[in-house]
Amino acid sequence: MPELMVVGDRFYLRPIYAAYVGEQKAWALAIDSNKTRLFHFAPAAIEEVALPKGTQVSLTADLDANQHEESLQFHTIPGATPEGAQGVNSAMFNGHGGSKDFDKVERGQFMLQLGRGVIDVIGADSAEPLVLLGVDNMVDEFRAASHYFHIVPESVSGATDEFSPADVQHKALALMRPSMRAEAAAAFDEYKELAGTGKSSDDSAQIVAAAAGGRVKTLIMDDSSGPWGWFDRKTFEVTHLCELEPRFLRDTMDSVEEHDMFECGWDLIDLAAAETLRHNGTVLAYRGEASPVFGAVAVFRY
Repeated sequence: MPELMVVGDRFYLRPIYAAYVGEQKAWALAIDSNKTRLFHFAPAAIEEVALPKGTQVSLTADLDANQHEESLQFHTIPGATPEGAQGVNSAMFNGHGGSKDFDKVERGQFMLQLGRGVIDVIGADSAEPLVLLGVDNMVDEFRAASHYFHIVPESVSGATDEFSPADVQHKALALMRPSMRAEAAAAFDEYKELAGTGKSSDDSAQIVAAAAGGRVKTLIMDDSSGPWGWFDRKTFEVTHLCELEPRFLRDTMDSVEEHDMFECGWDLIDLAAAETLRHNGTVLAYRGEASPVFGAVAVFRY
């Protein structure tokens, strides 16, 4: 963060918006033969969510039990004693296509049941992304068995039994970061496509008024400051613009001396960002040369 001192009647947030990565929530499934875990996470938090009662989360325990049962099955065949006498029965243990085929069938049943349990928790109508973590063959088998429509195409490869919840969160976010950048680029393309239609703007006064009214879908901004001015929340109008950065930042005109009226105000884009988030819009903030805009632009919902 840059060093900055602001004297005002509320917090000045604009310098920290570039560190804000949104509140998009997603799911992560750490698939492991010993214990599979489901997580719900956002950039700032993660929690493990229990799968429905009865959902199989361990493949190895089930395989061990079935293979032990298989080893006890046998039938008798005519045999011979060491002396060559006939009519003595010997035990022959049954097989079921070999352990390799047996494991494949068991894994398939495991993945189907796991897929149903995951959808029961997430909800079939949810649009939140699901990130898969695990060894490649198990991830592929779950992907083939699952009917959830929003599984992230890429996955985190490797064993997950040693992953802490924080490990899962960091790896899932890293996997999703390129798609998040692509969404940001798409938002700027949408702004350019809507230029001149009345559904986007680069005018700060118009943007803050639209944001306070809940009309801003996406706000794209840099880390500069200003323009400064008074915004009237009753009329949804910017009543004054300041030519210079004010000595004291005030969000309202209450108790302002007449001679200070044109000197004081607030950063209109800082206000617009807060109002955009308040009304469930998206704020995309950039630092320095990484910003595709100078100042701020907005895409309107209507």
